[in-house]
Amino acid sequence: MSKKTRLFTLVLVTLVVLVSWEPVFAGQKKREKKAASWPAVDLTPYSILYVEDVQVTDPKAAQRKNVAMLKSAPERIEGYLVATVEEGLFAEVRQAPMEPVSGAVALKVELTQYKPGSAFGRAMLAGVGSAHLDFKATLIDAATGERLTSFSGEKTWAWGGAYGMSRGIEELEQNLAVELALYLKRCKGADTPAAGGQVSQVDR
Repeated sequence: MSKKTRLFTLVLVTLVVLVSWEPVFAGQKKREKKAASWPAVDLTPYSILYVEDVQVTDPKAAQRKNVAMLKSAPERIEGYLVATVEEGLFAEVRQAPMEPVSGAVALKVELTQYKPGSAFGRAMLAGVGSAHLDFKATLIDAATGERLTSFSGEKTWAWGGAYGMSRGIEELEQNLAVELALYLKRCKGADTPAAGGQVSQVDR
């Protein structure tokens, strides 16, 4: 292989890597912007976070083709969330139904629409077989039962080709968890990046 050919190959590989990673960087900025758009509440008085069971309230849930994926989605999202909440942001994170504990806040998440889509369809053409997820999130003062805030949103994965096929609804689940973790960080007034948290696994 000539020197010119090696140089061309190196440039080509570099461009491919940069193009491949561009959606990741752009996506992170988008997630930070999304988290900043939700109504802020002061969570500094709370030292305990309850992450309650994710509820599926999609009225068409039973009609979805990939029912197994839908049934396992709540557990995955809860796992992503507690793993993404910044270490030290709360003194304790409890993955359990909230209890009337002073200084505790509960996060409730509902999946109001959940469509896994088709990886094969996305591979054939962008937009075909797209995955879609609608959600509603609520923060509640565990001691008083008072609702602190509530907001909703939607997420869609419609990339085509090999990239679109390699990821899908689970990518949306992870992105949702990251955005919620960033939102909690913002409400706690923290400045450091989210980096995993201490989880207290409580029997359900």
